[in-house]
Amino acid sequence: MQLNKQGAIIMTSTNPLYLLQSFSKQAQKEASSKLSRKTTISTLQSSLRRHESLIETVSQATNKQVACKESCSYCCSYCRVFVTPAEVFLLNQSIQKSLSTTQLTDFIHKLTDRVRHLTTLSNEDFYNSNIDCIFLENNLCSVYEVRPFNCRNYHAIDVEGCIATYNDAEADVANAFVEELFIAGQGFSEGVINSYQAKGYDVTSYELHSALLEAFTNTKSEQRWAKKKKAFLTAIAQSSRVPTEPLQLAV
Repeated sequence: MQLNKQGAIIMTSTNPLYLLQSFSKQAQKEASSKLSRKTTISTLQSSLRRHESLIETVSQATNKQVACKESCSYCCSYCRVFVTPAEVFLLNQSIQKSLSTTQLTDFIHKLTDRVRHLTTLSNEDFYNSNIDCIFLENNLCSVYEVRPFNCRNYHAIDVEGCIATYNDAEADVANAFVEELFIAGQGFSEGVINSYQAKGYDVTSYELHSALLEAFTNTKSEQRWAKKKKAFLTAIAQSSRVPTEPLQLAV
C-alpha cells in the first residue's frame, strides 16, 4: 500500500514488511529534504502534520473502524511512552509557550515527582502499572497537537481489550488493531526518525517524563543535541527498560 501524489492509496504488495519499509523510505526522503532547508523542530512539526494526514487517508481507504475516541484514555495510563529528543524539544517549546511562569513551575514539580516514582519501579512494575501521563487532563491530552509518534500510532479496535489491560496488566488480551494503520503509522515514524539519524542527530528512545524533565532542568541538553551529541544523560533510555516478555505484534 502506497500513496500517489494525489494522496490516493495504491496497493503494490500485500507483504506487511515490504509495505512498512515503503512508508518508511518515503517518509525518510520527505523529512531529509526538509531537514536540509528547515530547522530540526519545524521539520518535525511538518512531519507530524503529514503523519496525521496519512493516517486519515489510510483510515478512509480501509474503511475499518477503531474504538479510539475523545475522552477514551486507558492507554494514557497503562502505556509507557518512549520518545526521541526531537519530540521532547518540540513538547518543551510548546509547553513553555502555553504556560505562565507559575504554571510552568508547578508543572515541573509535578513532573519531578512523576519521574522520581518511575525510577523506583522494577522493570515489571514499570510496564505493568497504571501511571497517568503528565499531559492527561480530564481524560484528554493537553498537548494533542504535538503528541509524540508513539501516541499517534497506538490504536485499538476493541475497547474491551483496553479496559481489561487497564484493570489487569497481565490479562491475556489479544492484539486488536488495524494492520494497515499500524503499517502506515509505524513505517512513517520510523522513516522520519531515520532521517534525523542519517543527519547525525541522537535518536535514542527515552521515556517521556524523564526526558522532558531533563530538557526543562538542563538547557544544555538541547545544545548538546544540536551539536549532534547525546541529548540526555539522566533520562531513562528504553534500552535500559526491556520488558521481561517481548511485545508481540500480530503483523
